[in-house]
Amino acid sequence: MFKEYHRKKIGETKVKYFFFFLRYQAIQIRGRNMSTLDGKITIEKELRPCIVHIPEKRKNYRKKGDNLNVYDKVIEPEKNIKALFHCWNFRSELYSASPMVGGHPGGQVSDTFALVEYEDGTIHEVEPTQIRFVDNAMSEYAFPEMEEKSNG
Repeated sequence: MFKEYHRKKIGETKVKYFFFFLRYQAIQIRGRNMSTLDGKITIEKELRPCIVHIPEKRKNYRKKGDNLNVYDKVIEPEKNIKALFHCWNFRSELYSASPMVGGHPGGQVSDTFALVEYEDGTIHEVEPTQIRFVDNAMSEYAFPEMEEKSNG
């Protein structure tokens, strides 16, 4: 009932912001009153060391007078770079439908990237398959199913 009345009275967007504000206030109040947290909520961001693999870049070209064969050469060799992993980044883009008959229907294309910081301080977006974490975080977890299979 409150939502219905206020949507008519103050508009849709103001109601959304008002309820977001109420939720934000409720989270703050819960954080202050919870005795186990002693009124403090701490969120720490941990950076993970990783190696970023950058594949070699190649360029196709044709030799003068040879129009049949296509050759390629390495422009930049592959390299592994030390980096610090910050977080995952998600990006999506909308595409409208093709005006051509039988063209694609349009839609949304989404990708996940990792934000990493190189040794020189620059931030880069890389694909998840290009990252290898070197802190061995898997050793902190137990896998009882795997241990039972190996013992029995």
